[in-house]
Amino acid sequence: MKRIIALIFVIMFCFSLLSGCEAEALGRTHIDWKHIEYGWGYDVYCDMETRVMYLTIEEVGITPLYNADGTLRLYKGD
Repeated sequence: MKRIIALIFVIMFCFSLLSGCEAEALGRTHIDWKHIEYGWGYDVYCDMETRVMYLTIEEVGITPLYNADGTLRLYKGD
């Protein structure tokens, strides 16, 4: 039973990665990314317009970074 639940979760996760919004759908045609940090298999970028930081993992996807209180982590650099 646990394997079935895990399989359903993985399938739902994969579909959520494939159903992202395009920049044009959000009213933006260009996103100005700044590369902040890198490591083994991951990178951190910042959307310079909104200052929101994103984590990308090779061959997995992208997700926003959150603070401990659940708010989006904003880039404080230049």
